[in-house]
Amino acid sequence: MIVGGNIPDFRALADQLAAYAVQIFAEYGLRDPDLVVSGTGRSIEDFLAQVLGDYATGKIKHNSSKGELISLLGKALKRDVHDTLVRKRSHLREENRDVTPAPSDDGTGTEKAIDGLPHPGASVDTLFDEQEYKDRVRAALSAEPALVDLADTAFELNIEKRQEQVDVLGISPEELDNRKKKLRRRLIEYGFAAQKQ
Repeated sequence: MIVGGNIPDFRALADQLAAYAVQIFAEYGLRDPDLVVSGTGRSIEDFLAQVLGDYATGKIKHNSSKGELISLLGKALKRDVHDTLVRKRSHLREENRDVTPAPSDDGTGTEKAIDGLPHPGASVDTLFDEQEYKDRVRAALSAEPALVDLADTAFELNIEKRQEQVDVLGISPEELDNRKKKLRRRLIEYGFAAQKQ
């Protein structure tokens, strides 16, 4: 259960996860976002509701030192979709039907995973990969090295305490506050953070 502290914006999480779910479905050849997976009765909304509900009730626990919340929920969503499709596929195999796409004959060498489902592409995962996120933030801030340094105190050194950041960066507490405000504005401007309401 979510207790105290930072309560996430579930609407923003749901929007991000919905976009990710559409991409996950497409990886498995399910291109219609309104699709209900036959044999399971589950749609994209059902998968989203399950993951967000599990987080809200404490079945999925987030530790900020282990990464971003959206990364954790994205992985849980992908795992849930994958597991459901694997269970569905094994059930259909008993009926002697195969719903997975055939291997590509276009010479690209696309193979199926051991479980018979196609290998998911890495492009979707880059959106939820922390190192990719860090690299995109650094690239966006590249014209402002002072902000890159501040971001790196959290990214690489895992320093979140104000005094430790002041010591590492060698700046005054007031300058740190100014940089944090500016960094927050840039992250919002570049779409890396949501605006506080």
